[in-house]
Amino acid sequence: MATVELKTSFEPEELKAFMKNEFRMKVEFRNHDPEKMYWCESDIVAKAPLSLAHDMPLENGRIRIGLLRPNSTINKVVNLYTLPNNFPDSYRINFVVYLYDEEGTISSRIEETCSIECRQNKAGASAGVSSTAGIES
Repeated sequence: MATVELKTSFEPEELKAFMKNEFRMKVEFRNHDPEKMYWCESDIVAKAPLSLAHDMPLENGRIRIGLLRPNSTINKVVNLYTLPNNFPDSYRINFVVYLYDEEGTISSRIEETCSIECRQNKAGASAGVSSTAGIES
């Protein structure tokens, strides 16, 4: 059985309600196995009002993570967006991670869920402005 750990973090850490948001999710994949190497892919499901596209609803996507070597870590960044119909709530993002062994068969399938909070705008904040991630590439 594969010993892979998945961690997520967001920039910004929370979303603003009733406006478009652009945010980045950093996903860290860590292989704790000292001997085995895996090819790693992940399906991502982000239900509305979250979207994987900036201009239309897109719930499903796949990322190719790459070769996860023994005792190594790979980081990937996924851009996510909201449509302006988001309300104060906690929005979940589901992952299904597939680990392929050296024979090309699925060695392990890992399901994970993370969430990001969407909060009401504070008093005095201007409406109709987009919130964007301020991460340097």
